[in-house]
Amino acid sequence: NCPVYITGDFNSQESNEKNDDCAVYDYISLFYNDTREKAESKTYGAGKTLYSPIRDYIFCTDNSVVKSYTLLSQPELNVLSDHFPVFIDVNIS
Repeated sequence: NCPVYITGDFNSQESNEKNDDCAVYDYISLFYNDTREKAESKTYGAGKTLYSPIRDYIFCTDNSVVKSYTLLSQPELNVLSDHFPVFIDVNIS
């Protein structure tokens, strides 16, 4: 009954942005939820939209309560990496 979270640099894109390299994301999605989809509120910066291709994800089990999801995507970070920090707030009870 304990919520489970999986985080990581999966170097994989979602199905709707497919470039023949979405196998990792698609496989994990069979068993876990993308917290971006499950979050009650969602925010992102000006560097990427919420559904731009990203490389890092947080997945969770069905019993997880994800209060908020934030993609820290400021344009200044584009020169540093194609990865952006992802933050979630969860309610664990």
